[in-house]
Amino acid sequence: MTPAGSVPGLEIRTIQTEVGRKVVEAWVANEVAHCGDCQSGQVLAATTQLPEIQSSGDDHIGVMAPGQG
Repeated sequence: MTPAGSVPGLEIRTIQTEVGRKVVEAWVANEVAHCGDCQSGQVLAATTQLPEIQSSGDDHIGVMAPGQG
């Protein structure tokens, strides 16, 4: 096994941030349907992409949920 921290140029992301906590809170509050296997990946994707989407303006509405924007 190769530790992620030993790979040059690799960025380690976590949901243990303010945005991550808000995503998890919204996930629970909205009772998001899930199977359990993909949930952590979806929360991580939202947590890492939301700041980028929010800072780029309204042109990216619907990126996280195609067909919703």
